[in-house]
Amino acid sequence: MRRGSIPQILKQFNQASKQLERVFFPNAGWPYVSDIISHYIVGYLFGFKNDFLDFCVLCLCMFARHRNESEAVREEFTNGTSSAPLLVTAGCGGTGINLQSGSVIIQMEVWWNMNHERQAYARCLRQGQDKMVKVYKLFAENSNIDIMISKCQVRKDKLNSQVMKPLVRKDDDPLIIPALHS
Repeated sequence: MRRGSIPQILKQFNQASKQLERVFFPNAGWPYVSDIISHYIVGYLFGFKNDFLDFCVLCLCMFARHRNESEAVREEFTNGTSSAPLLVTAGCGGTGINLQSGSVIIQMEVWWNMNHERQAYARCLRQGQDKMVKVYKLFAENSNIDIMISKCQVRKDKLNSQVMKPLVRKDDDPLIIPALHS
């Protein structure tokens, strides 16, 4: 988490809050990132740091003590009983859950795997979504880490496309398996 991204996160969160949109914050899997963001959001909203963040920011992470806790947090976000944003790690928010009530996704960091990013976006882009979903992917300028990860993403995406290209075909086209040796 780079210091320069905090103001951008707060700006996007503020814009979404003014429009009464539900905000979904996926992060790459480090729970401390959610803790940092939740402290900043609470301080931004209320002008002070609150030690009882559970009442202000919904945190759903892979380290939840009980599965029931994660379900309760997800239900609270889904049902709109709280206007708090949902902070999740990729491990628990990336696959298998539906968050159609979310309409703003603020990705706080670049992830190594672009497919995991797409999965996180798809949590809100589900059947039954009645709002336009906005995705903000924060990228730190002049950050060697973000630049390297982005280049790696592009290489992985190209390789993935090359591997999958022979498998994508019309139903009536014959299957052509490329030679393994050239």
